[in-house]
Amino acid sequence: HRAARLNQIDGAMPRLHAMPDGCAFHPRCASAGPRCAHTRPPLAASPSGATVSACWLHQEGVAHAA
Repeated sequence: HRAARLNQIDGAMPRLHAMPDGCAFHPRCASAGPRCAHTRPPLAASPSGATVSACWLHQEGVAHAA
């Protein structure tokens, strides 16, 4: 089967010596919530084990929880 295509996030990734607090993608992610700005999400595998993500939306279904 074909893997799903990833959506590109606009903007440039921050330099490694200037990573923001929380999720590295939160400054340019349209779905980022307050939690994303201060807490980095852990890596988690999908139930099938086929994909791995580090996103509060995939962890708990909502990024906006504190």
